[in-house]
Amino acid sequence: MVSIVLKPGRERSLLRHHPWLFSGAIGSIEGAPRPGETVEILTSERDFLGLGAYSPHSQISVRVWTFQKDEPVDPSFFRAQMDKAIQSRAVYCTSKGSSACRLINAESDGLPGLVVDKYGEFLVCQFLSAGSECWKDEIIHQLQQILSPAGIYERSDVDVRLKEGLEPRTGSLWGKSPPDLLLIAYSGESVHVFRGKASTCSEDIRPRVPKESVRARRSVATLELPIFQSPYCLSSLNAIFSWNLL
Repeated sequence: MVSIVLKPGRERSLLRHHPWLFSGAIGSIEGAPRPGETVEILTSERDFLGLGAYSPHSQISVRVWTFQKDEPVDPSFFRAQMDKAIQSRAVYCTSKGSSACRLINAESDGLPGLVVDKYGEFLVCQFLSAGSECWKDEIIHQLQQILSPAGIYERSDVDVRLKEGLEPRTGSLWGKSPPDLLLIAYSGESVHVFRGKASTCSEDIRPRVPKESVRARRSVATLELPIFQSPYCLSSLNAIFSWNLL
């Protein structure tokens, strides 16, 4: 296995289990790793720190898969991590009258660069790092085995992939493609979700939506959002603008 040896004193963030290793912390690379290849990270004294996915094009040179030396990064690893992430959200996804939720949220679930959302019987994925791209086929296979969706769709059309040396991609990965207009349930409401440009939703949505435009369109019955939009945005918009989601 290729070894990434750090400069002296640059291991502190990894000892705190931060999952990113920046290029400036690297002292030497022993070998010629391919993009996404699993590498071991060592201190300048050659003590083990973790196993991660190498990215030669990004300032984040390695995204850590595991900090355990005896935990190989193989299909069983991905199955265990994905099972844990999905099970941790099982109650949330089924107890609130919702057919849409986030199942896997990248680094927070120990799967850097991988985001998976559920929209009804479809899964929508983003592969945002060289590591997740390298393991894409295995990830798709495991999603089929765990969840048996009608289809798996990719919305990796985001700029961060360019920083990883990857081209943006969108399209069906397995099974049926989701329709342009998909009906989902969220918090007991029925909502039509349009397949559009991938984006995220956060608290800063307020200043980016003109209030005058919102007032003028409050009577519109259908809210147009990207198919990859996080479901919690629906509640956020309703709370902010007092819309009735039909």
